[in-house]
Amino acid sequence: MKKTSLFLSWLLVLISFPSLSNAKELPRVAVWDLTPRNTPTSHAEELTSFLVSEITKLKKYEVYSQENVRTLAGWSAERMKLGCTDTKCLTALGQMDIAKLISGSVGKIGKRYTVSLNLFDTQNARAENAISKTCQSEDELIELIQASVRELLGES
Repeated sequence: MKKTSLFLSWLLVLISFPSLSNAKELPRVAVWDLTPRNTPTSHAEELTSFLVSEITKLKKYEVYSQENVRTLAGWSAERMKLGCTDTKCLTALGQMDIAKLISGSVGKIGKRYTVSLNLFDTQNARAENAISKTCQSEDELIELIQASVRELLGES
C-alpha cells in the first residue's frame, strides 16, 4: 500500500511539474523589442511578436520577452530602453541563466525595408552573430523576420 501511495505521489509531482521529468532544460533566450527606424512603432511591435513566435516554434529555447526580463531583474523601464549590448548588462542576463539575447531593428531606407538582428552570448558577454537583410515591400517583412531569425540561430 505504501509503495502504491509513494508511486502515485511521484506521478502526481511529475505531472504537475513536467520540467522535473524532462532531464534536459531548454536554454533561455531573451528577445528585446525591435527598434523602429523610419517605420511605424506598431510594425516593430508586431514583427517582435513574429520573432518570438519563430524562436518558440523551434522548440529549442525557453523564450523571455524584454518585459519578462525587466520584471525578473527589477530593472526600470528607462533602464530597458538603453538596450543591452554592454558587458555589464550581458553579464547580468547570464547570471539570470539567460544564455542568449536577441536584439535588432526594422527600418526603411528609400523604398527598401531592412531587418537587422544581433545575437549575444550572455555567458561570455560577447556578440555571437549578426545579420541584416532587405526586402522590397512591407508585405515581405514577416517572411523576412521568419527567415532571418532561423539564419541567426543557425537553423536555415
